[in-house]
Amino acid sequence: MPEYTKQDSRTATILSSVGHPVRLKIVEILGDQRMRMEDIAVQLGADNSTKIWCHVKKLTDLGLISKSRAGKQVFYGLADQEVCELVSISRRITQIIQNGSLLVTW
Repeated sequence: MPEYTKQDSRTATILSSVGHPVRLKIVEILGDQRMRMEDIAVQLGADNSTKIWCHVKKLTDLGLISKSRAGKQVFYGLADQEVCELVSISRRITQIIQNGSLLVTW
């Protein structure tokens, strides 16, 4: 069995975490802006920002989303634009696979 580095494990954790449909949308919604939790929930069409909070927290705990305060308000944004690029690349690969341009066997 191959040996895995800490970086391999961290990369796999990040990919699996971003791989949740709600978290994909959160990354896309944030793009290059900072938003309050309530605004993220509205953009997602969620009736309750508490349901979204656990997803944002997971991304924040991994360092993919950062948060800042302005008075009593907390704003969330991508820690780096490469997080958004990861999602864009994943979507392009998905489209290639769906179009049959990439041979996938499993």
